[in-house]
Formats: sequence, structure tokens, C-alpha cells
Amino acid sequence: MIDPKKILRFLEEYFDEIKTIYKINKQNGVILKEECETIFNSSNVLIDNLIEYEIIEQRVDDTFTLNETYGGFISFLLDDFSLDMPEQIEKYYKSLDSLYRKLKVSNNKNETIKTIEALNDEINKFENQLRKNITKLIKETKYIKANNQKLDYPKKLQKASQLTTTYIEPLNIILQNHSESILYIIDNIIDESSKQRFSNNDENLKKIYTKLYNTYYQTKKEILNQNRLLINEVIPLLDRIKSGSDILTGFINFLNNNTAYNVPVLLDKQRDKTYSTNAEYEAQNVWEGYIGINEDVIISKTPPLENIWIYDKQKYKNKMLKSLPIENFYIWIYEELRDELDIIQSKNFLDLSKLIFDKDIEIEYTNQRIDIDLADKIINVPTIKIRSLN
Repeated sequence: MIDPKKILRFLEEYFDEIKTIYKINKQNGVILKEECETIFNSSNVLIDNLIEYEIIEQRVDDTFTLNETYGGFISFLLDDFSLDMPEQIEKYYKSLDSLYRKLKVSNNKNETIKTIEALNDEINKFENQLRKNITKLIKETKYIKANNQKLDYPKKLQKASQLTTTYIEPLNIILQNHSESILYIIDNIIDESSKQRFSNNDENLKKIYTKLYNTYYQTKKEILNQNRLLINEVIPLLDRIKSGSDILTGFINFLNNNTAYNVPVLLDKQRDKTYSTNAEYEAQNVWEGYIGINEDVIISKTPPLENIWIYDKQKYKNKMLKSLPIENFYIWIYEELRDELDIIQSKNFLDLSKLIFDKDIEIEYTNQRIDIDLADKIINVPTIKIRSLN
């Protein structure tokens, strides 16, 4: 195996030459042997290094292509990439759906682990690609709006319409939550991993499912955030570009024939009195209307302040520490809330249940489940023991 530091030193020393190869490959899709020799002054040693380090790959016709991994790395360094077509992002729906269905029916531990690893890898690729494209869309939109010297308004309008039709509208549909969206598949994977991290009998698989749950839960939040950027930043900017073009077109038409339009007199002096000559008498009539009116003043009792329960993690963690060992975590939660509240709502119960995700506690799952009867619903929960803190 080649020392990675050696490859990095080579990239640093010959970065300008490799950047030239990157540009040729991006423009032509292929690099000729003569072009490599010109770039590296006919140094066969350096060209051999490019092949040895797998920076370029030789084809059967003695031409070369830039390795996709290096191409992506250089594209990232130069912040030089094109927007992906929505279909390139939508493909993740099929791959994630296929892996999810495979996970649901898997009975083999090794196959389950491999499938979960593939799900994590695929969702990371999707999230990176989505973030990259939304960032690029924001930059493109701001460039169109701000660059008045290089783009006239018809060109701006054309580019804004192209972005909207080709990228924004299809991407917005992909990110919405419906039965054929990526968010729908992500929700299914979150539900499945959440169920398995508690009910699975294999401790190792429980940990793996917990990791899968956390990954997809955070990805869902990131998707919603990226969609918010799309809706709140990109679309309004494009709308302003279009409306700005309409306003400018109307103003040009007015300048070409300003006598054809009725316009308001903007600079005509006018003087209006702030009050009438009868203001004094009107005010006196209002005042006299209130003289002699006596009304009883009633002071009502101030109702007592409502006892609002607030989840204090450190407080309840300390209580849990004093209560160890706990034979049934959810019964302990119920009893703690019963001591403080007259009516226990599901929101209070679920808020306090967050303690189970604390990294400091060591939990033990059982196959038994119980019903907890709350004021607004009955919750079926597993029996979980807490023996000690890690």
C-alpha cells in the first residue's frame, strides 16, 4: 500500500498541473497522452506516478480519465461543480427503498449489519449531495440578482426561469413528504430502527439500530432545514428577479411615451390643517359628557398561578442516581410525575423518558411490556432496568 502522505505531498507539489488535468477532463471527458506529456514536460516518471497513485486511469486506447474520487476532491477544493439534475438526487429514493425492504425481511445477522451499513452510506451521500446543490442554488440566485454589469434584465429573467423550471420546482417536490418521496422512506427507516433498538434480542444489533435511528433522525432534520432554505431564500430571490424585470419593463415603456399615462402630482404643495376650527368645542363636549359619571370599581381576586411542570434533566438525573437500582424505568418515571402533578399528560411522560438516552446510564432490556395509563392516552412501553451509571 502506498503511503497516503506521499500521495498528499505529490498533490501539493504538482497541484497546478493536476488542476490543469482536472479542467481538461471536465471539458473533454478524456485526457490525451500528448496532453499529459505537455503538462509534465514529457516526464514519464511523473506520468507513471499519476497512474501509480490512481490519480488518472489509463484506457485501452492509451487515453486517460481523471479518477472520480480525485475529481470530486479537486472540485471541492476549487468550489467548482455544476448543479445536479433533480433525477440524480431522486435516484436515492429507489436505492433507500430497496435497502429498507431488504432490512425488513432480513433474518441473517451479517446481512442485517451489511444492509444497515449500506443505508448509512447511502443517506450520507444523499445528504452531502443535497446540501451541495442547495448551497449552489443560493449562490447562483444571488449571482443572477446582483450581477447587473454582466447580465441585462432579459438575461436575468431567462436564467431565473431556467433555474425555477429545471431545478427548484422538481427539487421541492422531491423534498416534500408524500408516499413517493425520500422523506417518506426516511420516516419508515426511523420507525423500523426505533422499534428494533428496543425490541431486538441481540445487544450488538440494538446498538447498530440505535446508530441507524440517530443518523436518519438527524438527516430528516437536515432535509427539512435545506427545504426551508429553498423555500425561504432561493424562491423569494427568484421571484424578486422576475418582478424586478416586470417593473423595469413598465418603466421603460413609460419613458418611451410618458404622455400616454396619467401620473400623480408628486411635488405639488398642499397645506392641510391638523385639526378643525371647531376642535376646541368638540373636545369640550366630549369632556363634559364624562363629568358626573360615577362607576363602581370592582377588584377581583387574582387567580392562583398554574403549576407548570418543566423538564429539568440534571434534577431528574440526580433523582435517578439516588433511586438506583431501578427495576422498571417507566414505572419510576410515572411515580416521579405523580408526586409532582395532579394530572399526568403524555407530554410530561415522554419528556421525562428522554433520560433513557443519556450516555451515562447503563440499561438492561427485558422481553416484557406494560401499559402506562395517563390522563390523555395509554402508552405501551417495554420493561427496562437501570442497574448503575457508566
